[in-house]
Amino acid sequence: MKRITFWLITATLTFTIGVVAAILWIQSNHSKTSRIDLRGVYINQDLRWESPPKDITGEFNLNYRYTGAVILVFYPTGQFASINCTLYQADETSKIQIIPNEGFGVFKGTWMRNSDDKIMITSRLTSSNKMIEPFLTEQQKEHVEQLIIRKIGGVQLAGELELNGKTFIPSPIIEGVDELLSWPNGHL
Repeated sequence: MKRITFWLITATLTFTIGVVAAILWIQSNHSKTSRIDLRGVYINQDLRWESPPKDITGEFNLNYRYTGAVILVFYPTGQFASINCTLYQADETSKIQIIPNEGFGVFKGTWMRNSDDKIMITSRLTSSNKMIEPFLTEQQKEHVEQLIIRKIGGVQLAGELELNGKTFIPSPIIEGVDELLSWPNGHL
């Protein structure tokens, strides 16, 4: 009877420690960037939607379009994230989704609005699934860039932003942003 009690206590203690460790891991990896305020999400304005070749779409009765995109996320706390990715849309009226297996890069850092109404962002690559050396190593270094506010926004940070000659506008709802930004912070 003493042996059964000992094993039961040991098993219960091991299970409890495992549950606590799992909860702590989830909180540490998901708490910093888990809530996205859509008023702080921007997308490059020059999206070039393409359709796959007709022989592929016709054979499988598919109708969709895709494009490369850069999504900027400004958190009210001063955190910043940028996602380079491929977007997918089944048709012009359906939701826009990120396709992670087509390649992506997640950059994380901070942002700050200056007195001259420019925004300074400091970020580095934290997650990617298809980058190779030496490009990967260069992108993991911290980068400082400046965004220009081209149009003042109502409830948004801005109505239009410019970064490195590209124009960014408030983004529609895109499925999959939360999932990519919840990858472990700072690790590839």
